[in-house]
Amino acid sequence: NLHESSRSVFEHHLRDSLLTFYPEVPSKGLYTVAVSDAGANFVPVASLVPEFQFDIDEPFFNILVPTTETTIQRILVENLMHGGFHVLFSGETGVGKSVGIQQFLNTAGEGFATAGANFSAQTSSANVVEFLENRLE
Repeated sequence: NLHESSRSVFEHHLRDSLLTFYPEVPSKGLYTVAVSDAGANFVPVASLVPEFQFDIDEPFFNILVPTTETTIQRILVENLMHGGFHVLFSGETGVGKSVGIQQFLNTAGEGFATAGANFSAQTSSANVVEFLENRLE
C-alpha cells in the first residue's frame, strides 16, 4: 500500500527496474498503463475500460461503473489471483473495493470458492473463525 506522497518515488524505482530488461518503458505515467497480454507492450489503461452496460435489475449497491481506476483494480486482482497470490484490497471508503472483488469472483469460474463477510471494528477473531468454520461444514 503506497501513500500518495510516495507514488512518484515508487514509480521512479519501478521504471529503473523495468528498464533493465525492457527498453520501451513509458517516461512517465506508469500508474496509467498496463501490459498488454497480446503484444507484451504497455497500453493506456483508459483503452481497456469496458463500456458501461446498465442492467435495470441490478441492485444499486452492486452497480460498478467502469473507470480507469476500477479497471486497474480488476486487472491487478485478476493477475494476482490467477498467479496464485493472496490479495488484500484496502482503500478509502466508497471507492468500489467490495463490488469490484465481488464482480471478479462472480466471473472467476470454478477455480475459486467464495464466501462474503462484512467486518467492522467490533468483529472479533472468534467471529471470523466461526464464520469460516461454518462455511466449511
